[in-house]
Amino acid sequence: MDRGIRRSARGLAVAAALVVAVTAMQTHAQGNPEAEFKKIADQFAAAWNKGDATAIAALHAEDAVRLNGDGTVASGRAAIAKGMTEALGGMWKDSRLTITPNQYKRVTDDVYVGEGTYRISGGTPPAGAPTSGSYMNTMARRGGRWMIAGSAVFSPPPPPAK
Repeated sequence: MDRGIRRSARGLAVAAALVVAVTAMQTHAQGNPEAEFKKIADQFAAAWNKGDATAIAALHAEDAVRLNGDGTVASGRAAIAKGMTEALGGMWKDSRLTITPNQYKRVTDDVYVGEGTYRISGGTPPAGAPTSGSYMNTMARRGGRWMIAGSAVFSPPPPPAK
């Protein structure tokens, strides 16, 4: 076999192997994105702990919807940033947030729904204000990046009246 043909064949084999490897990595990443969701939860908590509402909002899709623990709704990244600025500059100033993601279920290749728990310490919440609860997020891949497309925060119900 001619040396040039052998080099071309080797080059094609190497290129094919690279394509297979990259495709396998992408399929694996798409098949189990929970590590990305954990990273987003960690980034959310870190931004909260710094009082950085802009960084929290940046984790959300431009058209995200957020149902807050107090029942208010923020629609869109700008509204989420505004609400977070108010919260982190108000009763949750200097508070610490811990987020524990639990499980995510695939809806489509680009949409997952998951749930977890949260706990807030510090700040100056009024007496009886919930400082822990659960959340449900809809995660959507937009432009190759996972973002929070929808979020609902749930506080535990108050104890029954005696």
